[in-house]
Amino acid sequence: MIKEDDRGRALAVTVAARVTAEYPATSVEVCDGGGFHGTVATFTPRNPDGAPLTLLAAYDWSFDIHVGRFILFDSEPMEGSEAERIDLIVKEVLEVARGGFSRVFLDRLISFGRDRVGPWDK
Repeated sequence: MIKEDDRGRALAVTVAARVTAEYPATSVEVCDGGGFHGTVATFTPRNPDGAPLTLLAAYDWSFDIHVGRFILFDSEPMEGSEAERIDLIVKEVLEVARGGFSRVFLDRLISFGRDRVGPWDK
């Protein structure tokens, strides 16, 4: 059983392991959250146009997923098991890995073209 204080780290480490199993060329750095009580996992694809992704996993199992400077997923504590939560996060991360991240036309117009939003190389 995972201690309550370690739930954010356990969530981030498990997600990182499942994602890198499918995308082994992607580097992952898992570290303490610093400004909040949780863990940060940063996924960096090896290809230059691949969308970098950050998972912020809090002690209460709430989590955020950021793709570059865009917030893809922002959750509050949810019902369900740990396995269901991990499956949800892995699904969201792998969608970005497979298809990249689509931005709206207006965002691209305002000169934010420098953001990397492509799919990841395996």
